[in-house]
Amino acid sequence: MNLTRWKPGFARTCARSRVVSCLAPLAALPLLFACDEGAGPPGTNVAINVAPLVLPSVVGVSYGLVVYNGEPVFSAAGVQTAAVGTVWQKTPVTSGDYGNLGGGDITYIGPCDANTPGGSPNWNYVALVLNQIQVPNNQGSLGTNKEFLDDQFTALTTATPAGDGDADFENPCPSAKPCVLKFQCKENQDVGVSFNLTVMRDANQGFFDIAVNFEDVFCSAKLDTCYPDPDNAGPKSAEAIKLLFGSNGRDETAVAALACTVGPDTATKPIATRLLFTKAQVVCDAATFVLDLSSDAGTGKVATSARAGNEAPYHLQYGLFYGDEQLSCGTVPGAGDLPARDLSCNKVYFNIAVDIAELAAQGLTNCQFFWGATAVEKEDKDTFTAQGRLADKAGVYAGVGFGRAAVGEVPAAGVPLTGAATLGVSSLVCDGNPLNGENFGKQPSAVRTRYLAGDDFSGGNFVTGVKFDYRFDAPDKAVATP
Repeated sequence: MNLTRWKPGFARTCARSRVVSCLAPLAALPLLFACDEGAGPPGTNVAINVAPLVLPSVVGVSYGLVVYNGEPVFSAAGVQTAAVGTVWQKTPVTSGDYGNLGGGDITYIGPCDANTPGGSPNWNYVALVLNQIQVPNNQGSLGTNKEFLDDQFTALTTATPAGDGDADFENPCPSAKPCVLKFQCKENQDVGVSFNLTVMRDANQGFFDIAVNFEDVFCSAKLDTCYPDPDNAGPKSAEAIKLLFGSNGRDETAVAALACTVGPDTATKPIATRLLFTKAQVVCDAATFVLDLSSDAGTGKVATSARAGNEAPYHLQYGLFYGDEQLSCGTVPGAGDLPARDLSCNKVYFNIAVDIAELAAQGLTNCQFFWGATAVEKEDKDTFTAQGRLADKAGVYAGVGFGRAAVGEVPAAGVPLTGAATLGVSSLVCDGNPLNGENFGKQPSAVRTRYLAGDDFSGGNFVTGVKFDYRFDAPDKAVATP
């Protein structure tokens, strides 16, 4: 799903413009708009494809579009500051008026500039904004009837209607970081531009003991080093998680937990969820550990990091816990000789436990955890290549990032495990990081939805060039990608 809020510049006339089409691939009822002033050779089109949103129970989606005749530059507040012209802009462009209603795709026609100030090859740039997602009454968080989903920005608004502080989904392209694709405006030729986007909605699921019904792609994730304080008194009163065994019993342990599903079985089709992972790393001031995620499940695994000189290498103990949950998301009634059968929720999980007490005992300071993951349908051969890269150069896909650099972002900022040394002893971090939530200090969690984009994107709240190094098909162990 793509969101962009555009900032108006001066509008170029149709005198030297060509036709640009904003086209969604599954639009059942396209309503077309075009500049009809006859200002250029006919048949010059660019098709901007906005694919249907992958979200449950979408009633309608509202977008905004803007086309520039040069590369836009946006300030931190999302203001377009470059000396480029706005060819056209339109808001709202709704799936009800310009597309297929609940599918979320749209079709729109407008001009592009085939005689840009920069000259040949006459690059134009299109920005897409998602303004609003409407769902059935009482299934959202905003609006008189709770009919609109809120994102990480509207959830925090104090204006009327005020947000509830808990985002229903993470906006991949907020107004401060518009999503932009470029295309070449050509006379007498049709040009295609595609926005193929997937949004991840929070699953509101706990781990180990809570099950929920799912639709589409949902993930829950966290990284905790302490159990949340039931009285909400802060990290000083929270209890450290102790799971992995050290030399003196159970050690303080960090638990990175991930659970995802691409949706339940249907009455006619079984579904299987595949997880894709980046490398999991623990990066400290003096050492970097790369965890082997293709090992069999269990504890007692060791990663090493060399030291200077002839000293024994630093070592890290970790454990892997993975599988699939045998949860039912409904039942297909029996018919004739066929018995009734449960529909699987297809939820799989992959959890990593790291012995942080052992890190501190070796004097390792400022250790941080990095990992990235996403989920796809196992039979999907089109979204990601066999090498674990996003196949569509104009696509956007949601993932989970444990730390900012977990899915390619810079500068690096992982999930803290140990802190600085105090009186010569490394300190342990006591915190909780739920997906898209707040840590114990009421600051944004270091585990968040991250949006992966194809190489043709620029700007936006996403990263490009991501490679997933493992694939996981439960109940088998993870396998390294080529």
